[in-house]
Amino acid sequence: DTLLINAAECEPYLTTDCREMLECSDTIISGIEAVMKYCEIPHCIIGIERNKPECIDLLCSLVRNMKGVEVKPLPTRYPQGAEKTLVETCTGREVPQVGPTGNAGCVIMNVTSVSTLGKYLKTGIPLVSKRVTVEGDAIAKPQNIEVPIGTLYRDVIEACGGIKEGVELGKIIFGGPMMGGAAPS
Repeated sequence: DTLLINAAECEPYLTTDCREMLECSDTIISGIEAVMKYCEIPHCIIGIERNKPECIDLLCSLVRNMKGVEVKPLPTRYPQGAEKTLVETCTGREVPQVGPTGNAGCVIMNVTSVSTLGKYLKTGIPLVSKRVTVEGDAIAKPQNIEVPIGTLYRDVIEACGGIKEGVELGKIIFGGPMMGGAAPS
């Protein structure tokens, strides 16, 4: 009965979902509308951590007149974006210890995923690029950057100004500092 939009950055230092909300709010809304319509889900909660007030304000203004859709400000803590934590924080429902979160009556989608659906329905273009956060002490110009899927790490680093002079690159972690993995080379 509930579509739960995970707009809590799942990892510290990552800011791609924040940028998606600020830059692509129209496709987030159209993606939500499509999922609610085609899956016959009457209620939607967009969970956004409180450290993103500009995103909360923007999305609140956009859903103000949408039936069944609400924005829920969430505590800023790791792992707020974990499915069971998100369900419990947004709905007050306890998630069963065994089984999928669907047992709690929720379909969970990441905010960028629902935006990607909105973009596809608008343009017919499939997912061909990904916004990534490039961050760390060794990066000359830390930033979010949109890259074609399959882009080499070295090309992404080069697009962000390369490695700072005099700094030795230790590891490249993909997926975030808590749950991400180290690139093999």
